[in-house]
Amino acid sequence: MATDGFTPELVWERFDPSSAAPARRARCRRIVEVNAPVAWERRWPESPRPRELRRQARILEGADAIAVSRWLVDHLRTLGVTARHVPNGIEPLPPGDRERTRATLGLTGPTAVYLGTMHRWQGADWLPALLDALDPRWTLLVAGDGAHPPTDHPRLRRLGRVPPERVPDVLAAADVGLAPYDPAGPPWFCPLKVLAYRAAGLPVVGTDTGDVGELVGNHGIVLGDRAPHRWASAVRAVLDHPREPWVRSWDAVVVEALRT
Repeated sequence: MATDGFTPELVWERFDPSSAAPARRARCRRIVEVNAPVAWERRWPESPRPRELRRQARILEGADAIAVSRWLVDHLRTLGVTARHVPNGIEPLPPGDRERTRATLGLTGPTAVYLGTMHRWQGADWLPALLDALDPRWTLLVAGDGAHPPTDHPRLRRLGRVPPERVPDVLAAADVGLAPYDPAGPPWFCPLKVLAYRAAGLPVVGTDTGDVGELVGNHGIVLGDRAPHRWASAVRAVLDHPREPWVRSWDAVVVEALRT
């Protein structure tokens, strides 16, 4: 791989079987960021075809593979691919305007927020059951869109897809961030919504799947199921946690990935 006599010292690519061939020809260090087991993701929840797994392994031959979740690291190792765990990052968030946003939205009591897309396994359609288990003071903000949104509920506010510049205000207006993934859903992801909640200093209540537990750490509660009353107890329990912003920046991701 060369352009006008220039040969790179490093090629960084996101794993994609359809576009990996040119980078594999580069005679330099090659970092491949694996965000999902493509062969498995395409057929989930069915098992992947063995030949597809072998093809993935061949594409990663000779690469410095980094995987965004511990499940992916273990998965790649079963294919004979050595991989390192380098979780996702997030851009630092500017401070949000809590008081103005709460006034604009008419929020007067404790508020939870769900941020992100709404595939079935991400749990947005389960949120009304949680609201029913919480007392009437609580409001839930839902920011995002997707094929499986929650049904209407009198204490649920749909904000739709929020422009990036407004996300800090939405998170500042809330008291708790929610990550209600289906425990039977894909286990290989590194949840960006949890990183966003942590960057805003929100305590998090989430399902123990993927890397949720590791990213939440001591700044929230992780549960093994989605029993609404257990979740309601957890949401109430983290309400008084101090807001402690923590940002895992993309700079940190690059530093970790380049470390040999």
